Amino acid sequence: MASFSRDIGGSLTDSAGSWRTYSGNCSGSYSCGDYFDLYIPAGASFDVSLCGMGGSASWDTTLGVYGGSSFSTEHWCDDDGCSWGLQSEISLISNVADIYRIRIGGYGGASGSYTISYRWDFGVIPISGCTDWDSDSYCDDVDCDDFDASVNPGALELCDSIDNDCDLQIDEGYDNDFDGWTTCEGDCNDSSATVNPVAVELCDGIDNNCSGIVDDVGDSDGDGWTSCSGDCNSSNSSVYPGAFEGCNGIDDDCDGVIDDGFDQDADGWTSCGGDCNDSNPLVSPGALEQCNAIDDDCDGQVDEESDQDGDGFTNCNGDCDDSSAAVNPNSSEVCDGLDNDCNGTVDDGYDGDGDGYSSCVGDCDDGDPAVNAGALEQCNGIDDDCDGEIDENADADDDGWSNCDGDCDDGDERIFPGATEQCNGLDDDCDDEIDEGFDADGDGWSACGGDCNDALANVFPGAVEQCDGLDSDCDGINSDGEDLDGDSFSPCDGDCDDSDIDIHPDAVDVPADGIDQDCDGEDALPDEPVDPPPEEPGDGDSTGFDEDDDDVSSHASRVELGCGCSSAPSPRVGGAATPLAALALLFVAGARRRRPRRR
Repeated sequence: MASFSRDIGGSLTDSAGSWRTYSGNCSGSYSCGDYFDLYIPAGASFDVSLCGMGGSASWDTTLGVYGGSSFSTEHWCDDDGCSWGLQSEISLISNVADIYRIRIGGYGGASGSYTISYRWDFGVIPISGCTDWDSDSYCDDVDCDDFDASVNPGALELCDSIDNDCDLQIDEGYDNDFDGWTTCEGDCNDSSATVNPVAVELCDGIDNNCSGIVDDVGDSDGDGWTSCSGDCNSSNSSVYPGAFEGCNGIDDDCDGVIDDGFDQDADGWTSCGGDCNDSNPLVSPGALEQCNAIDDDCDGQVDEESDQDGDGFTNCNGDCDDSSAAVNPNSSEVCDGLDNDCNGTVDDGYDGDGDGYSSCVGDCDDGDPAVNAGALEQCNGIDDDCDGEIDENADADDDGWSNCDGDCDDGDERIFPGATEQCNGLDDDCDDEIDEGFDADGDGWSACGGDCNDALANVFPGAVEQCDGLDSDCDGINSDGEDLDGDSFSPCDGDCDDSDIDIHPDAVDVPADGIDQDCDGEDALPDEPVDPPPEEPGDGDSTGFDEDDDDVSSHASRVELGCGCSSAPSPRVGGAATPLAALALLFVAGARRRRPRRR
C-alpha cells in the first residue's frame, strides 16, 4: 500500500479551468509521498504534470491516483510518462463522482524538490483536512450524510426515498413515467403516468390507484352494483341494472330511459310526471293551452286566458290582438292598417279602388287601382308607387339613358338609343329592329343570326334542303346525298319515299297496289306488258325452240290477263291447255317484267 506522508492540498490554488503551479520539497521522505485530495464529479477532468506547463523535477518521479476506502485502491499510475527525462504526468476524466487522492512519488524511493503544474474543471473541489465521520472515505463537506457509510458521492442510488449518491436527487432512475411516484413508493405501473397511489380509480380494467384491486370504485349504496358494473346511481340502493322500473321520474333499471312503459301517448310525459291525459299526445304539462274546452297544459284550468289588454276579450272569445285594447270584436274599424274589429279584413271600407291599399297605409290615389305603395313606377307622368317622386328611374347600367328615356335594356350599357347596331341578335340602338343592315340577301337572317350564306336568299336556318349541293338549312350538314332509309338511294337520286327501304328507282312495282315502288311516277297496271327475260340457250341448242318439235316455244312472248286468257301457245296435257301451267307462266313473266336498272 502506498504511503501518504504530507497533505499539500491546503497550499493549492483552486484551478477552475486554468493551469496553476505549486513548488514543494519532499527530500528525506522515502519515495516522497506528498499528496492532495480532489472531489471530482462524474465527467469532470483534471491534469497533473511534472514536466510541462511549468512542472519540473530533477529526480525519477511517479504520479498515482487513488480512491476507495482509505484510498487503498490505485486507479491510475504513471512513471516516466513525459516525453523527456524521468518525469510523469496524468490527464484523466472521472467516470464516477468520488474523492480522489493524487500522490507524488519517487521511483526506487527517490525524493527531492519539485514543481507540479495542475488544472481541473469547474466543479472539482480541493479537499484538505478531511473529516469522515462514517469512515466511507468521503469528507463531510461532500458527503451528504456523513453518518451513513452507505450514503456518499460514490454510492449507488437505490429506490429507498434517499439521495444515496449525494447528487441532490432522490431515487432518480426509478420514476420511468415521470408521474412523481417510484416503484419503491408504491407505483404499481411505472410505465403509465395515470397509474400511481394517488390516481383516481377508473372503470377501465386497471388498478389505477395501486390499491391491489381493479376498478375498486366502491358500492356505496350496498346494492351489489358499482358504477363500473352499471349502477347509474350509487347512492340509491333501489337503482341498479335489472331493478323494477316504477313510474317515479327515475331510471330505476339503468337502461337510460326514465319511466319507460309509462308514457302511453309517447309525448314525453308520464302520468306520474304530470300528464293529465296519457292517451292524448297533445295534452301534457308542456303543451300550449288551446281554446278547446280541454285542460291542454294540465294545470287544472280549462281554456284559462288572461285579458292582456283589458278590453274585455281574450283570444278564446275573438280578440285577434290581445296586446291592443283598440282591437277586439266590438271595436269600430278605422283606417290605421289594423283589423280593428277582428273580422279578418284590414281597413275594410277604406280601400276605394280595391287594390289592397288604403289611403292611410300608402295609397296616394285610392281611385286608381294601378297606383299604390306596391306598384311599379311607370314612365307616365304619375307617381305610381306613391313614394313622392314621378317617373323616377335610375340609369341602372350607367349608359346615360333610363327606360323612360328610351333605353330598351337598362341592364346592358351597350344598348341605348343612338348606339351603333351590331350583328349580335340584339336591338342595340333601341329602334325595334334587330341587326338591321346585316342581312345582305334579304332572307330575314343575318350571318350572326345563323345565316351560313348571306349572299343566297334560299340559304338560312330552317330552309328546306334542296338537291343543289348546298347546305340550304345551315345545319352544318350537306343533306343532298343523305339516304335516310338505307336503300342506297337519296331523294336527289330519285328516291320518291326516303322513309321506306322498299321504294326506290330499282324496286319492282307491284301492279295495282296504289304504290309507286319504282318511283317512275305511276303505279303499274294489271294489263301492262311485261318485258321478256333474255333468251337462254338450252342443252346444246341455241335456237330457243323445243327439241321435241311440238311447236311450243320455251318462252311465251306475251301473256294477257283478264277474261278469256289466250293468244299464246300453252303446254297441253291430253290435248287441252292446263290452267295451272298458264298461271305459273304468268307468275314467272310478271317477276321478270322489270329488271333492276343498273346505276
